[in-house]
Amino acid sequence: MRYRRSGSGYYPIEGEHANSDDLYKGSQVYIHLALEACNTPREEVQAAD
Repeated sequence: MRYRRSGSGYYPIEGEHANSDDLYKGSQVYIHLALEACNTPREEVQAAD
């Protein structure tokens, strides 16, 4: 479990906050990775082994 007492982005009453733009950009990375992995032809994946 992660625990912080102070620092940027930490609010003792509300907890930690994250910038919505950062969350959006992070989700885009996972979406593009999933699309790339799911759309790769089987032959290309097997040839990489």
